[in-house]
Amino acid sequence: MTPSAQIQSAMDVCQQIFDQANIPADKIINTYFRNNRYIGAKDKRAIATYVYEALRLVPRYQRVTGLNARLLILMILIHEKKQNINDVHDMCSGDRYAPDILSRHEIQQLEAPFQPDEAETLAIPAALYPFFVESMPLQIIQELAKAYETEASIDLRVNSLKASRDTILQTLICEGFEATKTPYSPFGIRLKRRQSLDHHPLFTNGTIEVQDEGSQLLALACGAESHMNVLDYCAGAGGKTLALSAQMKNKGQLFACDIHEWRLKRARERIKRADIHNVRFYAADDSKFLKRHVKFFDRVLVDAPCSGTGTWRRNPDMKFKTTPQDIEELRMLQRSILTKAAPLVREWGWLIYATCSVLKAENDDQIAWFLENHPEFKIASGNHPAEGVYWGDLCHQLSIPDLNMVGLQLLPHVHATDGFYVTILVRQ
Repeated sequence: MTPSAQIQSAMDVCQQIFDQANIPADKIINTYFRNNRYIGAKDKRAIATYVYEALRLVPRYQRVTGLNARLLILMILIHEKKQNINDVHDMCSGDRYAPDILSRHEIQQLEAPFQPDEAETLAIPAALYPFFVESMPLQIIQELAKAYETEASIDLRVNSLKASRDTILQTLICEGFEATKTPYSPFGIRLKRRQSLDHHPLFTNGTIEVQDEGSQLLALACGAESHMNVLDYCAGAGGKTLALSAQMKNKGQLFACDIHEWRLKRARERIKRADIHNVRFYAADDSKFLKRHVKFFDRVLVDAPCSGTGTWRRNPDMKFKTTPQDIEELRMLQRSILTKAAPLVREWGWLIYATCSVLKAENDDQIAWFLENHPEFKIASGNHPAEGVYWGDLCHQLSIPDLNMVGLQLLPHVHATDGFYVTILVRQ
């Protein structure tokens, strides 16, 4: 494909993403490539790079372009790639596979001075910017915003029930993968570039799973042990359930709940693939389950639905799909889930609250609300062992002094992970 054809394809894909807001961007991209099998691997990489860069920068140019993918990418070519307007004219030739000739309106927009405000400069949606301002100092917002414009790493978790990290790391390196150990998780491997693993034997037999290091640390923080009863209350597709089972050495009782049966179906498939036998599945809104298991669990993990602001490197389309109303609705949902989960924790058991958000409104504020309404819980003192790593030591090692938070907040520009938040609450 010519560079012009790549640009046109990127415009087409971006517009589909804008028009189908209920479908994740990566699914739309994969479907586009499946439907256009003539596109080679090199061209796919180029198109995907254009698309993801455009999605990351939507908030910077949305005031001018709206959700017009063509104008957005043209603005990026002029203001980010520093291309000459004449070169853009030549690219938009109207030839077969090339973008159409520039309209008078487009020329006016491209030639007009562009002066972004503070939020636009950082490519953070104006409506969400106040949530960031109340969550952290400006310098951290700026550093975080810069990290949001980079590509997220591909992290793997080695299933310790089947192999050691060192063995798998050497295997991958010998096969030509550029891989290193993750700095914090003892089970993690980080790939230096994107490489498909869907059909790799280590993946198909459950020896490795794709899992961000932050998510691995969240599972470790639970301190799950083989004699315990553990509940993953918002299990989703089971990534942390798998990690918890490995911690428990495939023993004890591990329960996985979610309100979506299709997610639990996928979790069942992954559990089977990993040869895990200590997991039971229930619907999160099963009233009989909730009544039968009051004060039953040693650990209850609530990885709550959230805005996903900590995953914007990986899911940049969430930048323009999330609204303040969404955040308020999510806050109410988070409180509802915490209220349902709290009675399930036994005395001196842990309620672990987590999100993949960097917003105080979904994190520390929610903990403050919960403690006010549930005085039987207190914040963990930091003396509880978590898989050989003390929770207090983990917080000391990873925390950001400037944030002065109740919980532990991971940040992409500091820890090279997704922006996970976690707090441990102990039932007295």
